Amino acid sequence: MHRTHLKLLVETQSKCVRQRKERWKIAPSVEEAGPEDFESPLMSFLRTILANDKGGGIRADDARMCIEKECRKSNNAPILPRELAYVLSTSTNLSDSELCIKLYLENCASVHLATIYASNHPTKKSHLWNIVVRWCLENDRLSNLLSSALHAGADLAKLVREIPDGRKIKNLKKLLLSR
Repeated sequence: MHRTHLKLLVETQSKCVRQRKERWKIAPSVEEAGPEDFESPLMSFLRTILANDKGGGIRADDARMCIEKECRKSNNAPILPRELAYVLSTSTNLSDSELCIKLYLENCASVHLATIYASNHPTKKSHLWNIVVRWCLENDRLSNLLSSALHAGADLAKLVREIPDGRKIKNLKKLLLSR
């Protein structure tokens, strides 16, 4: 029964995304909003069903396969990136963790979600954090990273030391003093 619900939710949500030609976003401005400001029906279902130890007959691998199958219909574009990232976040595999970070940063456009995921990862925190920092340096998103890191309780002094000399960051002083 739950597998049928999962399949219907994935198909329905991806159809809506295709029709609107836009991805489901968390909120109009992800960096200003919290990660819970918007949640798709599929995400609510995944959180409920995967949080249950018994899974109601659905494993994370089943959900992943269902979402990836739908992505293949869209030329392998991650049409449901936040949902796929959530399913991947249940894995302990390093490549899944790296893909999860990539989905949050590049497809969900959310430094905030990537920061939360990296800082809470049980075993690969340092490696994932380095990926987020490197991406933010390359894509001029350091102010977003500092803001998210502040909320995640990251070591801001270490983060500031990684900023290249001469790099200007909007509201850096304000961000650091707001702690």
